[in-house]
Amino acid sequence: AVGGNTKFATDESSDDYTFGMRGNTSTSETQQSVDHATINNSITSPYHDCWSIGCNTKGAQGNGTRHDVLRLQRMSCLPRYISVDNIVTGNCGSTYCVCCHGHKLMCWGYNNYGSVSNQQYIVHTIARVWSNHQCLSHTIMQLLLRYLDEINALKHPLKPYYIHNNALNAVKFVSTGISSFHKFVLLHNDVLYAIGKNEWNQLGIANDDHHCRNIYHRVQIHFFDRRRIKLKKIACALTYSIFLDENGVLYACGRAKDGGLGLGDVLWSSTVQRVTLIQTQTSETPTTTMIDIVCGEQHCLALSNEKRLFSWGSNRWGQLGHGRQGPKTAEYRPKIVKYVRHMQVEKIDCGSNHSVILSIGKVYCFGCNLNCECGNGRTKSVCLPELNKTLSEYFVTDIKCGFQHNVAKTQTDCFYLWGMNDFNQCLHESPSQSSVVKVPTKYSGHVHSDQLEHVIIDMYPGWKETRIVTAKTRRVSYL
Repeated sequence: AVGGNTKFATDESSDDYTFGMRGNTSTSETQQSVDHATINNSITSPYHDCWSIGCNTKGAQGNGTRHDVLRLQRMSCLPRYISVDNIVTGNCGSTYCVCCHGHKLMCWGYNNYGSVSNQQYIVHTIARVWSNHQCLSHTIMQLLLRYLDEINALKHPLKPYYIHNNALNAVKFVSTGISSFHKFVLLHNDVLYAIGKNEWNQLGIANDDHHCRNIYHRVQIHFFDRRRIKLKKIACALTYSIFLDENGVLYACGRAKDGGLGLGDVLWSSTVQRVTLIQTQTSETPTTTMIDIVCGEQHCLALSNEKRLFSWGSNRWGQLGHGRQGPKTAEYRPKIVKYVRHMQVEKIDCGSNHSVILSIGKVYCFGCNLNCECGNGRTKSVCLPELNKTLSEYFVTDIKCGFQHNVAKTQTDCFYLWGMNDFNQCLHESPSQSSVVKVPTKYSGHVHSDQLEHVIIDMYPGWKETRIVTAKTRRVSYL
């Protein structure tokens, strides 16, 4: 259901929204909840507008330019009549937007490895045909493909484009995670497609010499459908992928030098393998299964059916939450986070090197904190899940992590942002020109008129940008 009470003013003749200084506002959460009742007495459009702010070097803003957007701007290049289901952004700004109940999939942004476009597909096909017929030597073929990789870096789609493919007209989900280099798309008929970088077999496509070429056109992955395995979610780290099936079983492929695959001593797997847990007397029972999975650059979090938190992979910044940090403290199999084993963890997410979890309305952060990703006002790494004191006053219902910044949504539909803010991605203009927002800071807008408002449905933090999905609402007077 469309809801929310956070509003901001717009000028219908302009796509820009000028926002003032953000900080603690005089409007309390109690007053916001009163306003929420007013919004419910209104007619809300089933269609959404999408707004964006932040870095645009690789076309992440989808506005047809490479100019950074430092003021919230409506994405006018998106179709006018869409309903946004989900927005997935990678570490360099590649963006997938699932719309209209999965019936439309649009992409734009970073495309060095073809993860959002197949423009180089024909050229690569010709090169492979030449190679197969020995028209080119192996050495020249490798040099040609490397050159194509380089020129493809200039092919970042600067505007959203709809993937015109009848096979992709019913998208179930797009893989999440930090990687812009490779992506998976699962359809409602459980057909799985992959595209992008495959240097470390992170797409699950193997070669005998372990030097797989990048995949510039969508290819179908048959590992799961041949075994009648139905997938629930896929998370992509930089060099590997983690799969979660509907039975709560984890699978992995790719390369992770710090144990991110969760396969123990296996640091490189060219094929998909099943992941097993670390068995301890205090952590799991034989019926333990997973219900969610997220990936950072080189670490992973998983949530079990018993609401327990597991983590593994790199722990250089303490992002695993085990009370220690450093290059020698990595975990090579999923291990329960004992500090929160008595909590009911409800949601999990992670950025590049930090982690955020939600437990009964309270937010806990840990890991890298150089850009205040943990929101405690300091820059020292946090090795154990730490309660965020700023948000402890409110009941938080949702959390999302970008690359180095985060968003939290409260029960009264208020949004708080913190972390890296070098491109105003935290929707905060600081008078001191600080590049970080040290603690969660409330975002609030203003009503444009008594008749027309934009109600915030959701926020999606990305690499160095943030996107806001809104719906127009018109108040109704009852006689």
